[in-house]
Amino acid sequence: MRQRYPDTHYIKLTEEEALCDTRSNFGERDYRINYIIDDILKMQYFRGETEPVATDEGRFQSYALGQCAQSPHTLLTAYQLWRRAYYVETATLLRHLFEVFVQLRYFKNHPELLAKHWTAQTRKDRIPFRVMFDELAVDSYTAVYGKLSGIAHGNQNMMFRAELSAPTATQPEPMAYPFIGSKFDPTNSMFLHIFYISAALGFINYYGVFYPKNTIATDATLVEDLANSKQWLQSVFDNQRKLATNPALFDALEKLVIV
Repeated sequence: MRQRYPDTHYIKLTEEEALCDTRSNFGERDYRINYIIDDILKMQYFRGETEPVATDEGRFQSYALGQCAQSPHTLLTAYQLWRRAYYVETATLLRHLFEVFVQLRYFKNHPELLAKHWTAQTRKDRIPFRVMFDELAVDSYTAVYGKLSGIAHGNQNMMFRAELSAPTATQPEPMAYPFIGSKFDPTNSMFLHIFYISAALGFINYYGVFYPKNTIATDATLVEDLANSKQWLQSVFDNQRKLATNPALFDALEKLVIV
């Protein structure tokens, strides 16, 4: 008889199981994310008047245009992957989002440095991410970026792709057994959820900083929706912070994403 192996159909079935488990476990901490992504999409149409592109500030706003417009698409993709327990893939996209967001914040403060960094052909002509992160929030390069980079670089794949067995009398060492498909994990999903909430909060909070002449105030519905989204995101952030055993990550995230 021909041996049957897991295939893509099997993997899709496990995705649906993970999706149900994520929804069940996160409940109120999950339901509003799609609405928040909608709000970030809508913001892009209220940029308002920008500065002349020949100026440092205008050059920054031109650079920010594509970065801000891409952000809701990346947030949506990361959210879809996270709900289906694709944790490594989610972490890689979250790392990208923080790279984009931190560059936006850094070059908002230093628009005169953008052109050289933007057109750099060698590493030495680029401003290191460590400099950017730690200027905005001391030690955030290690506390935030380092954690996501460790996952994105493949250093922790076994943590997300294996089940661990405890030592036994016959097997004194713990064993790791890789599995196929998606599998909800409460620890990993919560860990990445913290970064996701923070990234969304950052892009909403700082849009008005990047585009101070924005016209969001002309749309009363969007103003209300954004206020509700900020309040919800901040509430989730604060509640998860209360449960944290080590506040260093939350301290760094707060300095990065909250105005």
